[in-house]
Amino acid sequence: MYQANAAVWNRIAETQTLETSWAMQMFPLPAEHLDKALALEEARLTALTGSEMVAALVLKIGPLLWESRAVARAGLQHLPALEDVEEAVLMAEREAPMNEAEKASFRKAMIETPMT
Repeated sequence: MYQANAAVWNRIAETQTLETSWAMQMFPLPAEHLDKALALEEARLTALTGSEMVAALVLKIGPLLWESRAVARAGLQHLPALEDVEEAVLMAEREAPMNEAEKASFRKAMIETPMT
């Protein structure tokens, strides 16, 4: 969700069919509520993954994978729709170097869509 501002996610929620309950909850939130929801989700993911960095990467890259069809259909040039978990891992590695344990934790989080 850190790839774009709330207005972009709101637009996707309004114009596209979302596949995950996570996105159905998060994408429509107005900016002030989205910031609070993301802070709570980042804390939960930090506890789950053991890494603030991995948690932030999950929230930045995860929606691009979990809702790849909606992102692609929205046709927003600045948001890539990711095809698979390995593509998400590669994108995460470009954002921040990860050791093998962090990569494994990130990969697992990409497979298991987070719940709020």
